[in-house]
Amino acid sequence: MLHGLEDNANTFDHLVCKLPQSYYYVSIDLPGHGKSDNLPTAGLPLQGMDYVYIIKLLVDYFERDKNIIIGHSFGAILGMQYALAYPEKLDKLFVIDTIWFEIISPTDFGTWMKNKFEEFSRISKQLPRIESASFTYAECLDIMTNWRYSNCDLTPKAVETLLRRSIKPIGNNKYKFTRDPRLKNYLCYPLDERYACDILNSHRIDFKLIVIITKERENIYKQKCSNLIEVYEKIGDWIRVDGNHHVHLNEPSIIANVINTYLDDVVPI
Repeated sequence: MLHGLEDNANTFDHLVCKLPQSYYYVSIDLPGHGKSDNLPTAGLPLQGMDYVYIIKLLVDYFERDKNIIIGHSFGAILGMQYALAYPEKLDKLFVIDTIWFEIISPTDFGTWMKNKFEEFSRISKQLPRIESASFTYAECLDIMTNWRYSNCDLTPKAVETLLRRSIKPIGNNKYKFTRDPRLKNYLCYPLDERYACDILNSHRIDFKLIVIITKERENIYKQKCSNLIEVYEKIGDWIRVDGNHHVHLNEPSIIANVINTYLDDVVPI
């Protein structure tokens, strides 16, 4: 189970208890998230492909012939990229509320890259202050509610669920956030829509692909990359659900009802 950017393994806490308990679930903190260490690339931007390799290491560690990946947002795209490289390792891939990292037209690439580098330079100058900052628990909760997730409409219960793995105590009733500040401006692999479509059309999809998309997010993608949606509908199951981007955490039954219909037909590990 692969969480979204700046989330952590707890993002699936509300969902996993509604899935068949005969399966063996592994929810991880990706590097720089939750209780995991940062990637050892201090002073450099984080690269999306580094995280894909982490998934390979995890799959290799558990030595399973076939695996099921449930990914949300950032984690779902990492799972998709891993699946394109190692389709034989997957039985199913559940992609929750995303379709690609970033769709950029060729004419916008230079500006996109410049903005990424300039933003990383700005963040780098602030790292000492960010990493030394400490807060009370109430202040941490306020930051998570009114800053980090201000546009996500998370329930209070959902915010506290994520907060538990987002901070660590440092004494005197103070806490520090554990996430890597560089995540604010990681470098993904931008593609134009046609190239993204060509990639998906050119690869063998031997596993079952299930894209669970909120109607809210689907409307955004229709305006930006409608052709890519058509490709996903051709190579997998495209399922629309109500809710917002964190529907798996806010209203886990909605996502569980979809996932459970696909888990019934395989023998649990």
